[in-house]
Amino acid sequence: MANRWKNDLTRADVTPEHMFLNRRQIMAGLAAGVGLAGVPGVAAAAADKPNSWEEITNYCNFYEFGTGKEDPAANAHLLTTDPWTVRIDGMVDRPGDYDFADIMSRMTVEERIYRFRCVEAWSMAVPWNGFNVLHTAAARVGGLDLGFVPGDGGRDTAAILDGASSGDIEVVYLLGADEIDMNALGSSFVIYQGHHGDAGA
Repeated sequence: MANRWKNDLTRADVTPEHMFLNRRQIMAGLAAGVGLAGVPGVAAAAADKPNSWEEITNYCNFYEFGTGKEDPAANAHLLTTDPWTVRIDGMVDRPGDYDFADIMSRMTVEERIYRFRCVEAWSMAVPWNGFNVLHTAAARVGGLDLGFVPGDGGRDTAAILDGASSGDIEVVYLLGADEIDMNALGSSFVIYQGHHGDAGA
């Protein structure tokens, strides 16, 4: 794939766990070392009473469970994760409910290392595991978002393919459409514009 983004971070760049867990103490030490210990905000932070484990582990902003900071802890038990069903719908070829374990069995999990920076002035590099998903109908979805729909007397995708195949349509303009059956275009002259794949080109 041309010009694909390459991650230059390696395992050697990953923040050691003890440094991440003690990041606030490390930042406080650095602040003292550069003469910030007398700054009111730093002094006030150092004098603050540490939060309890209960407060720390129940303070979150996963809005799927509610907009309050305590809502995730109160509502997360309602989420079924085993078995975990993923619903795929919208502009897709095979909508339905799929078992997450079955999806994972078909995917190649890839580890990537990312750098995070926080507004609290600390940063870390963390390994993440995941897999890539490419929407094969991305151009069609984008076209619908822009309002590219058949007007009065216009043809939808199936009717365009039928017309091209029968010879009723002599020129077909494909705006990034790769998920269609190219053989159905028959002998029509095809103008292809896009970058999601090579089928149209």
